[in-house]
Amino acid sequence: MWRWLSWCKESRLKQCWGASLVATMWLLWLARNLRIFENKSYSEDEVIFLIKLRSLKWNAANNFVVENRRNVWDIHLKGVITHNVHLQNLQLGGHKVKLVGFSDGSLICHNGTRQTGIGGFLKDEGKMVKYIFSGPSMAIDVFHLELEAIIHLVESVNSSVWKENCCLFNSDNLEVVVEFILRVKAGLEPSFGELFEKVNSSVTKLNFHFIHISRIHNFGADEFAKKDFSLQYFQMEFPAVRWRMPTYGAMKVNMSSFYTENPLPNGNRSGIGVVIRNQMGIIERLYAGTFGFDDRRINELYAMFEGLIRACRDGYDIVELETDNVAAEWEWTNSMLHGFPHDHAYVVQQLNQRKADDNLNLVVRAVDTDSNELAMYLARHGVEKYHRMVIIEQPFGRIHEIWSRDMGLGSVEERFQVVYENDIVDGVVVNDAGDEEHGAVEEMEDA
Repeated sequence: MWRWLSWCKESRLKQCWGASLVATMWLLWLARNLRIFENKSYSEDEVIFLIKLRSLKWNAANNFVVENRRNVWDIHLKGVITHNVHLQNLQLGGHKVKLVGFSDGSLICHNGTRQTGIGGFLKDEGKMVKYIFSGPSMAIDVFHLELEAIIHLVESVNSSVWKENCCLFNSDNLEVVVEFILRVKAGLEPSFGELFEKVNSSVTKLNFHFIHISRIHNFGADEFAKKDFSLQYFQMEFPAVRWRMPTYGAMKVNMSSFYTENPLPNGNRSGIGVVIRNQMGIIERLYAGTFGFDDRRINELYAMFEGLIRACRDGYDIVELETDNVAAEWEWTNSMLHGFPHDHAYVVQQLNQRKADDNLNLVVRAVDTDSNELAMYLARHGVEKYHRMVIIEQPFGRIHEIWSRDMGLGSVEERFQVVYENDIVDGVVVNDAGDEEHGAVEEMEDA
């Protein structure tokens, strides 16, 4: 049982089974003491009842602690919305799915003006993004928007090197999936005009499959469909390494640091930025601020340390750290073999202690600066605006433009609303002891 628990990636499930197992062992110990010291014994029904009762109480206590801990992290009490959709080793028609595509259309009416756009992407079996597209559309209604989006995705695959692979296409429009796809695959005459003629041969291929999914599982394509409609149509094949989704069940942390030899007008020389995403790539928290370090390398190492401890406090067993500070990442990951400067010892040793934790599956990557733009922006903002570490409650300024670049499919949890940089309101101050307290950003800057 303990070995099975070590394989389990879901923290809540692991905690539930762990509590049940410990309750059983504890009751056996009590029954043994009762038998030895009082010459009494429990009946079978009493044993089962007491195990259930103790398990329920311990799980309720654990859930209470976890929820209170999350309320410290999540400013809004409705918490974080996560989407647990995962396609793994999916078999259709006897063939393993090699590519999974998502498409969507968006129609927005604002002040009497209609704006329409389509977007989507393809992921391979390793969840790496292979193709994205986004741009305006001339469709007259939502149905034709969704139709145009999925047709473009099918055409793109059919004209590429992936056309022989088993592909699964997802749409949140049931009418498109049922009325169009099923009719064409059944060899019936399409009833929707010229839009179907150019892909009629493509969708009849046995290795192309289509399913309907919920809108909450199609947020990535929806983000591309809602891009700035004034932009020209774009598409990209084989994006750079920056297009990497987190491992299933993992928390992804992007971090960066900023340092200047000459102090800024506020006296700061160093800053740290941290972006935390859940397993679906959705931004959950943003951090910015400074610890006042006067050493560039210590500031870079502490940026990784800060991102790591913030992720661990959420109870994730798998944490992926990404930083653009290549030299600092090399110094840490090779510290056991090559050693490290004495001045950096206290930071590197703290990092190594956490990396050696058997309960934590830690992956550390050095990435290109293009893969870390949001964290870099937060680090620069932190050194310019704050004298402490601050949890950003509302994305602001250029964050709206760059939050998706680190992931390719970036999005934000629904409580986030982008505001102008000068209109930031409440935030959460992270004090020196690691605790959090509420306060206004203006008060932080005057502190």
